[in-house]
Amino acid sequence: MRLYVVAGEASGDRLVARLVTALGQRLDLVARGLVGPESRAAGVACAAPLESVQAFGLTEVLPRLPGLVRLGRELIRDARKFRPDVILTVDSPDLCLRLGRQLRGVAPRLHWVAPQVWAWRASRVRRLAECVDEVLCLLPFEASMLRVAGVRARFVGHPAALPQPAQREPDLVALAPGSRPSEIRRLWPVLRDVAAHIRQRDARARFVVPLAATATPPDDLDAARVDGVRGATSASVAITASGTATLEWAAAGVPQVVVYATSPLTFAVGRRLVRSPHIALPNVLAGRAVVPERVQHLDPRELAELACSLRGPRGSRQLVELEPGLRSLEPGLAISRVVDAVLGAR
Repeated sequence: MRLYVVAGEASGDRLVARLVTALGQRLDLVARGLVGPESRAAGVACAAPLESVQAFGLTEVLPRLPGLVRLGRELIRDARKFRPDVILTVDSPDLCLRLGRQLRGVAPRLHWVAPQVWAWRASRVRRLAECVDEVLCLLPFEASMLRVAGVRARFVGHPAALPQPAQREPDLVALAPGSRPSEIRRLWPVLRDVAAHIRQRDARARFVVPLAATATPPDDLDAARVDGVRGATSASVAITASGTATLEWAAAGVPQVVVYATSPLTFAVGRRLVRSPHIALPNVLAGRAVVPERVQHLDPRELAELACSLRGPRGSRQLVELEPGLRSLEPGLAISRVVDAVLGAR
């Protein structure tokens, strides 16, 4: 089987790596596409590296737009030449939906990770049916919403919600600034200051900065007295950028505070478009603000106080309240369901 994949985010690269490994156990597989280091390690041939396209937001993307347009054209030519049995695009709808439209008729097109039309830019629903043949949804309510709009969709579940129990280290705090360069650039200075405030309150506190394999560590990790970039799931609390990591922290049993910041222009536009009251996926699933969220105007002292308050009974209550939402994602079945979808699409 020949599979062409396009993964535009570090979290999508992780999904593709797990899928390709599972598919390879079922049949002879040749896979190629836009991928990151985890998929390459799993055996996917690299048509273009994920590291070359990571960006987010209006002002962040605009300077790189000509390069991204050229990359899109190169991927379209490469996919046609590869002659795949199935095309799988993952997340990154602004990139993947454009590619999907141009690749119509080349092979069946699956899109894994539904665009968050329930949160913002509902107009994208109209584009989905012409850009992909089926959407594989991570969240339980997405598939029915898309089907009502005439889009073929199925719920597959979210593997990131699979429980990952670990031994807690009460003095260890995780500072997670995200995976995109723009996220790290904006959030790391805030998280570095959060660490200083926590250290003032607790001299025993230690810090870890978990980073995706595609991310470049900040230059001043040593100056911030960070222990490293691994072993984060044993932390007692996390201050984390919004995204897939919020589910992973909850699944690992780590209480969290969720933060986000972007450019003033992107934020101003986003305030007019976003319909969801929550940015953290655990809160979306719970339907209420179980996890503290802070967006754009980030006060390091307040974030330090919130984090310290979760290193006890309040944090335990947070985890208990998030459990039903995590179970609803049926994480143990997710990869096998996507394998079935890919094999059935041939």
